[in-house]
Amino acid sequence: MTTLQDKMEQADKELFLSWKDHPVTEMLMEWAARQRSNLMEQWADGGLSAAFSTEMLVKNAGATGYCNAMRDLLGIDFVELEGKE
Repeated sequence: MTTLQDKMEQADKELFLSWKDHPVTEMLMEWAARQRSNLMEQWADGGLSAAFSTEMLVKNAGATGYCNAMRDLLGIDFVELEGKE
């Protein structure tokens, strides 16, 4: 027998999937992918280099965190949002 909680979770999942397939969400995901790719190219081209090692460390740490955040956004799924992993 399906409980009210099961029905609510199914509705939430359907809303998430609807959001994920929405054209605006798709545009957001394409933007995030471009941002991540551009930053990775900037790093590969030496754009995060600096005269001082501490400055370079900070730039690289910031870029790494940003790239990881974009990766997480691009790969988000309903289970992660539920917090039941």
